[in-house]
Amino acid sequence: MAVRSRSWLSATRRRLIRGIRLLAEMIWAMVEWGWTRASGPLSAQQRALWLMRLCRRSLKLLGVSVDLRGPRPSPGYVVSNHLSYLDIVVLGAMTPCVFVAKREVRSWPVLGWLARMAGTIFVDRACRLDVARVVRAMEACRAAGLCVVLFPEGTSSDGRTILRLRSSLLEPLTNEPRCTVAHLRYQADDCDVARTVCYWGDATLMPHLLRLLGLSHIRALVHTCEVCIEHANRKRLAMRLHGFLEALAGRA
Repeated sequence: MAVRSRSWLSATRRRLIRGIRLLAEMIWAMVEWGWTRASGPLSAQQRALWLMRLCRRSLKLLGVSVDLRGPRPSPGYVVSNHLSYLDIVVLGAMTPCVFVAKREVRSWPVLGWLARMAGTIFVDRACRLDVARVVRAMEACRAAGLCVVLFPEGTSSDGRTILRLRSSLLEPLTNEPRCTVAHLRYQADDCDVARTVCYWGDATLMPHLLRLLGLSHIRALVHTCEVCIEHANRKRLAMRLHGFLEALAGRA
């Protein structure tokens, strides 16, 4: 009982300290954004650099270390599995990039605001006509020399398997000679990662974030590889990328 009590007190103390620091970080991010924005509208590159700086500071704040095994993503398209909103912080800290996310993220407290400021491309999955707009936005960011990160599983999971990849947003990749595939996995000593770090199922944001803030340390293991696409059509490309993700998962 004494050990459990000390553990609970330590986690509570971490939540309090990190919560205060996270609030201060959000305030600083707003100030930094406003200072940069004062000189005129921000380009996609400026937004991506702002996000990268914020993500790097946030990793330290959250006690997350990143173990990258493979090449750092280069400008172009990045296809990744999806476990949590923490994926965005991990990948966003590596290189200037733009994320493609579901429209619902816009309304998330704090994270939704950050996503909008960072230039995230939001897709309305209930509207097929919205895909054309999203594809044009992806191609514009790619042309600007940024990484465009997609989570084609369409939702997050507990990481036990790679879900079927949706092909609707893979159209721009069919015109590319290659892309980067990234597989993320998390490790933590003081929790069940599938329940505490992964954000999926019926999890709600604030309770999940509070549990995350209480963890002593999280290790993000990221396996990456560059793959040749060979101008496959969307359906074949989705199957090939799924196979690459499964192969990286096997290494993890």
